[in-house]
Amino acid sequence: MTEPGPGSSEHADDGVLRRNLTAGTNLNRLHEQPDPDSPTFRIRRNISTSTLTELRRREQQCVDSTVSAGSRRLVIEAVTYQLLTHALGREAAESEMINGPSAADQEAKRDISAMMQQYITTIVRQLELPNSCIVAALIYIERAVGNKKFSLSLQNWQPCLLAAFVVAAKLAFDEPVWNEDFVKALRISNVQVSQISRWEADFLQLIQYNSNVDLTQYAAQCFQLQQGHEALHGKHAHFFTYLMGQPPLTEGKEEKEGKERKEGRESKG
Repeated sequence: MTEPGPGSSEHADDGVLRRNLTAGTNLNRLHEQPDPDSPTFRIRRNISTSTLTELRRREQQCVDSTVSAGSRRLVIEAVTYQLLTHALGREAAESEMINGPSAADQEAKRDISAMMQQYITTIVRQLELPNSCIVAALIYIERAVGNKKFSLSLQNWQPCLLAAFVVAAKLAFDEPVWNEDFVKALRISNVQVSQISRWEADFLQLIQYNSNVDLTQYAAQCFQLQQGHEALHGKHAHFFTYLMGQPPLTEGKEEKEGKERKEGRESKG
């Protein structure tokens, strides 16, 4: 991801700093009023909001907080393993997760696995993000890794992961989530709001503004995470108990209306 650019904050007439209007918060506006000359003209209306909001609601209904906390710990561990696989390769990632840091890393007092897990834990705890946001963030990062111009490394994983969480959080909550909320909640002293906004904009370009996460993609990612965790540790684990024993998720109103309009156009043609 590129170096941070100039800030995008604006000052109101009364001198009070207004909330940042970033690329992530404007995604739905781009879908509703696309500019024909913009590279985002062909983007479909974002469907992640209804999906991630419903998943967040179901997770909050999980009455057993102990089970929920245990599931979160396993999800974070599994996501860390996937991130390390992209950054180091599978063999090195397995060694890092199972055996801990190498002798060289120990000498440098660097435990990448523990650092990643602590980083994710801090973000989701301080901002009260659900497991669905963790999974969505990983989906976005894997889309970025699919871009030939980008590779995840030990040098860029932190800004990449933070940008992915920024995008996921803005789509998972009904109320607005702002970049300065991340700075305040995480008590980041060495990163400005404008820098997070720049990381977010760069990240959205990497994933070609494809922030859509439908239920099929989400379920496939959950299954992959659980399989990877079980293969790594050799034992079965239940990650997503809040999705079990409940009626299947239904399409959101906007998704359903969009399909009906499309079917109507096809029947007329």
